[in-house]
Amino acid sequence: MAVGQATSPAARVSTPAGLVVGIPEGGRLVFGRGPDSDLTIAAGRGLSRRAGVISAVGDGVWIANISRTHALYTEGDGYRIDRKSTRLNSSHLGI
Repeated sequence: MAVGQATSPAARVSTPAGLVVGIPEGGRLVFGRGPDSDLTIAAGRGLSRRAGVISAVGDGVWIANISRTHALYTEGDGYRIDRKSTRLNSSHLGI
């Protein structure tokens, strides 16, 4: 790869507001409603200040619930995401 050449993110996260955030290979993104999250989501108290973390690693994209009080679920099938990391089948996620 040439010096200064941009690389594609290993994963992309889309928000309801239409913002798309890239996560580089080996990177992670903490999301929640709190200002100390990497991606702050305007939500009520049903979402923790630091709700989850998405990691982009060599074998895929992983998500983990880091909230001590709220559960995270996937949209559609309602799969519950626990504190243990769960591998996702997509590199483009919607939050």
